[in-house]
Amino acid sequence: MANTPGLKVAANPAGGNPLSSSVNFYGGACHMLQFVKKFIRDERGEDLMEYGLLVAFVAAIAVAVIITDPLGFGTAIQGAYQKAVDALNAA
Repeated sequence: MANTPGLKVAANPAGGNPLSSSVNFYGGACHMLQFVKKFIRDERGEDLMEYGLLVAFVAAIAVAVIITDPLGFGTAIQGAYQKAVDALNAA
């Protein structure tokens, strides 16, 4: 293999061609598997995610209640506004 600028080949402790050795490949794959296992087991940040889901749920319920207006707050507010406008026009 010619010496290519910018290409760095790790030294092979067994000697010979470093690209023909499977030690580097399996070592990297094992390291990646350990990283993935640690990532899956890691519980940091779960509380933040749970609070975010809780806030999203409460916001969805609030929007649904505001849109449906089951207690008639919209008509009560409109009636109060109209009374205030009538009182100001009469003054």
